Amino acid sequence: MKNLFIYTAILCSTICATAQNVEKNDTILSIKNTKNIVITENKNGLKVSVNGTDEDSTYVSTYEEKYTDDAVFKSKQVFNSPWERKATGKIALTFGGLAFGFVTAPGMPGSMDVEPVKSYELSILNILGVEFRDKSLKNSLSIGFGVNWKNIRTTKNTRFVPTDDNGIAIAEYPENCKPKFSRLKEFSLSFPIMYRHSFSKNRHGVSKFAISAGAILNYNSHASLVSSWLNEDGNEVEESTNHIGQRKFTVDLMGVITVAPNVGVYAKYCPMNMLKDNYGPGFKTFSTGLIFAF
Repeated sequence: MKNLFIYTAILCSTICATAQNVEKNDTILSIKNTKNIVITENKNGLKVSVNGTDEDSTYVSTYEEKYTDDAVFKSKQVFNSPWERKATGKIALTFGGLAFGFVTAPGMPGSMDVEPVKSYELSILNILGVEFRDKSLKNSLSIGFGVNWKNIRTTKNTRFVPTDDNGIAIAEYPENCKPKFSRLKEFSLSFPIMYRHSFSKNRHGVSKFAISAGAILNYNSHASLVSSWLNEDGNEVEESTNHIGQRKFTVDLMGVITVAPNVGVYAKYCPMNMLKDNYGPGFKTFSTGLIFAF
């Protein structure tokens, strides 16, 4: 166990004792390369025992704090998340940014009623990234690599249909059938470039409130269409294609507001049509939701 600092108020807690409205000063014991630590606390007091170090296996150190009957104690436990952002250094590898949001399709023809509650996206903004920070550690620029899954769905009376030129069109369901759903799905490899400004941090350097903005370059490697309905005999019919004429390269504009450590809200807009010209209706995408560990 390397470079362990034992705060005898408690190892992972802070305990402040006051008696007759007089607060005791903190006592700090710093020991490196310890082998074994035992912390015992009961109504009588607190005891911390350190046994052995790398340099001296026989080393023993004990600290005891006796509690008085009129003492008042406050304790706080702190657990570090493995996704936690830590402001330690001007250049750092980063990962995180798990986002879930709902999708709308601005510009979609009125005959196609896309349902935002049933249309969603799931993304990881940075599977791996590099962050460059200024001297204050409050401003940073990050470049990363991630993935995004986008699903545009409707359960109303119109559907997406494939065309002979590997595009899509909008049509009604066959007569005397019961519509189930129609959806477009797109998978992208993304390369976010994000600027971030942190207004305040907790004692671990994690942003309590921050804003981020930037652009995401997307390579849309795969897209598909599926429509499903029940025919007049009650049998399920499905129509699908993996060729819908999506643009291979698009750019998203994204903004994030961090409202608590590791939790934020985001909005993302693509000013480019999802489909190539002459391959279907001209519509864009807008999504908003929650993002974690960013």
